Amino acid sequence: MYSEIRDRGLRLQDRREFLEACVKATDDVVHRLITFASTKSYRDSLFPQLVEAFLRSYYAIEKPVSYAEEYRIRVCDDILSKSSVSSLLGAIYCDLTSLEMEHEFKFTESEHNEEILTALVNLQTALANYLDCSPKLAMELVSCNEYMEMVRTLLTKSLRTILNNRGSKELRLLVRYTISGVYNALRHEDEKVMQQVIHLDMVDLVRAYTSCEDSKIQMASYMFLAYTVTEKSKLNLTETKAIGTFIQSLNEATKSQYGRGRGYTELELLKGIRILAQNDENKRALVQQGILPCLREILNSHKPDHEEEVLLILWTLSFDPENKAEIKEEFEEEMLNMETRMTVNTGYQVAKKVIEEEKAVTTTTPLEAASTASADVLLSGPGIGFEAEKEKSWEARKRTGALKALKGLIWQLGTAEEKPLLERSSSAELSIGGHVMLSYQHQNKAIATQIAQRLKEANLKVWIDLDSMSSESDIMEGMASAIENAFVICIIYSKAYKDSPNTRSEAQYAYRMKKPILFLRAQPGYQPDGWLGIMIGTRLYIDFSGKYPFEQKFEELLHSIEKLSAKGPDTLDSIQTEKSIEAVTSTTEVNKTPDHSGPNDSKPSTTPESRPYASWDEKATRKWLRESKAVWNGKEALTGRHLVFLRDLESQAPAFFFDTLKTNGHLTDLNSLMNFVNAIKNLPS
Repeated sequence: MYSEIRDRGLRLQDRREFLEACVKATDDVVHRLITFASTKSYRDSLFPQLVEAFLRSYYAIEKPVSYAEEYRIRVCDDILSKSSVSSLLGAIYCDLTSLEMEHEFKFTESEHNEEILTALVNLQTALANYLDCSPKLAMELVSCNEYMEMVRTLLTKSLRTILNNRGSKELRLLVRYTISGVYNALRHEDEKVMQQVIHLDMVDLVRAYTSCEDSKIQMASYMFLAYTVTEKSKLNLTETKAIGTFIQSLNEATKSQYGRGRGYTELELLKGIRILAQNDENKRALVQQGILPCLREILNSHKPDHEEEVLLILWTLSFDPENKAEIKEEFEEEMLNMETRMTVNTGYQVAKKVIEEEKAVTTTTPLEAASTASADVLLSGPGIGFEAEKEKSWEARKRTGALKALKGLIWQLGTAEEKPLLERSSSAELSIGGHVMLSYQHQNKAIATQIAQRLKEANLKVWIDLDSMSSESDIMEGMASAIENAFVICIIYSKAYKDSPNTRSEAQYAYRMKKPILFLRAQPGYQPDGWLGIMIGTRLYIDFSGKYPFEQKFEELLHSIEKLSAKGPDTLDSIQTEKSIEAVTSTTEVNKTPDHSGPNDSKPSTTPESRPYASWDEKATRKWLRESKAVWNGKEALTGRHLVFLRDLESQAPAFFFDTLKTNGHLTDLNSLMNFVNAIKNLPS
């Protein structure tokens, strides 16, 4: 049996030795277990014991949280992610599932069948748990075709039984943990994992399970869909009541003594809701269905990891104009109080000091039991928990993350609009002494760092947060200052960039400041949609995703930056036009985005500049409005360039087009909307 060890004197070395012993014991269990993939002796009494031990191994260390996470990641990366191990575990799952399909997952014949079915459920539960910890394991297991095909077969053959509410308890558990396992793999947001799941046509299959009466299977299905349904393969979540289900489950979790709703923790549900909120069509629905009071209740709990997640959700939701007004009204005073409290308790330097202190800890007496523990002893009972010194570094990191999210939210609700706009001429003046700013999401840090280094070698002044933000007490003010003093912004984009509220704030502020923007693709094959797709529009991008030699693409980037530096920001459009001409006559393959008209895509014969209305001034545009019986109530008067943008927006991004009419044009009644839309559609494209 695991014993509960409570020792406030334990130090870092004690933990380290015990962790190594637990990893070794788990390795022993796993390697004894996978031998059954070749022997097929599943009725051996040792087999279910080993599966149960494998399941319990996940809980071998439960606290402190960072210690448990370190242990589980070690198990995943050092043991389970080895291709031979993951494929053999997958093979055992397939064997057991095939056996149980013959008996329809019921305890119908003998004690042996009961043991095998229990072992199958335990095995899949263990896999689902560990899949939550490691993207490396997720990639290995999802790449195991035999395992994934059996997952699909199980879900296909069980669907009617589950929907008719005739499945045994064991089958319902198996289906739930099978869907949860794939969902946990998807949570790492690895593009290869996502594509494999989509390739297996699992999205529509899992969607069908949202109609079942088992609330936990239903919730697992919704969590799965939150990670797989993008703006290009829309799921109308308001119709399927998924958003309502998420909010109801989160409410249940906040009121439960165990902190769970429909089997999911508050934190899991919050992360799922944040993923849903990344889709602009869901933002308003979440607020309309009552997410804000629930978020307020969690925010008042002052749990560091929960605070960070809630603030990220609010920040993401605030990009919808109506949400923004509601959040500002309901949370503004509370956020200012939070900022004061969190700044006092969690300065960046405090967090840094705590982390450095923990790294410097040296220790003393090792835990004797750790060095002699065997798998049979370690894996025979409930988990071990250390209540040693408080996890200062973990809490400091979480509180620092929450403070950053809070400052981002405050910025989005007020500062971003209150700062005066820089005129184009001001930007031109800054180009003399300004810098090149690199805007990127930290998943793409490696390529951003490489580009920054090469730009510095070319004697360009570069702003990148790794070098420039260490002295900034307010990260959002630092970002704003960097944008305002840049003569060009290089947006290194990917799906992660599009999904992050932080980088969205950066990009949209740069756009509002009328800064020249160069787009650099970092993710292979990524075609941006939503707000980022609209911002890029039909503009060219430079592909740094690895498809082309780095130096070749860097020379293109340097060429564009040098022209901007020499001639000012108004040359950006001419640079892009010149690049288009070069690309058409080039014999090499050029960058292209099918959804956003790269240089070799089929395009209308007219360019935006050649449209007859492109050069209209405000007077000509007002005349067109009168003749079209249309109105525009926005503060900024329309010109021909605006009409070009709106005409393209109407065809490429209708949802954003109508949102623009409502928020920027203040067209709120049906007749004014109808007349303006008809007028725009009558313009040649």
